[in-house]
Amino acid sequence: MKTISKKLLVFGGVVVSSATSGAATISNGGFETPLAGDGGPPFSGRWTAFAGSANASAITSTTNPHTGSSSLALSIQGDDNSFAGAFQDLAIVPGQSISLSGMYSAIDPQGVTLEMRIEWRDAAGNEFARVEQNGGQPGAVYSMFNLESGEAPTGAVAGRVVFAVQTFGGEPLPGNTGTIYFDDVAASTIPEPGSSLLALLGVLGFAARRSR
Repeated sequence: MKTISKKLLVFGGVVVSSATSGAATISNGGFETPLAGDGGPPFSGRWTAFAGSANASAITSTTNPHTGSSSLALSIQGDDNSFAGAFQDLAIVPGQSISLSGMYSAIDPQGVTLEMRIEWRDAAGNEFARVEQNGGQPGAVYSMFNLESGEAPTGAVAGRVVFAVQTFGGEPLPGNTGTIYFDDVAASTIPEPGSSLLALLGVLGFAARRSR
């Protein structure tokens, strides 16, 4: 679990507190509670599951946790053209970026491909840009992944974190079958929402000392 240390900074006689590491913004990053169904907003503060067929699923599972008692399991079983995934919205302002990390593993993903992405969403909830990372299938043993969004563009009010699996057909039987697991997911916004104010206080404090 990410911890946050703090410093006391003095600017022009004003004492402020500053976190030295980004505040985690993902809820239920250990997938210890069930996912919400795709029944509409809100999409922040929880994971929402989606699936493209009866042979695809996105659930919390006790089969293969990294830590705790469960993990996210994205599975497709013998379906030539399907998908499944889970997503969560994180509040963002233009100029901030999202740093995403976690653990993942796979059990025999024959023809099942993985996609991780961050979608930039506007105030109406529409996607207008994205950053994605495809391929790089994990192995049977959990390993770490990282995804850096870069700066949120103008108009972005949310970054939607999406984990998904999909099949495209053409795989010989018994292909197009497999499960990919995610656990211990964390995200930070950079800079933190209070960083600009902190920097301004520093400038004002320096100016105040110079004028004395």
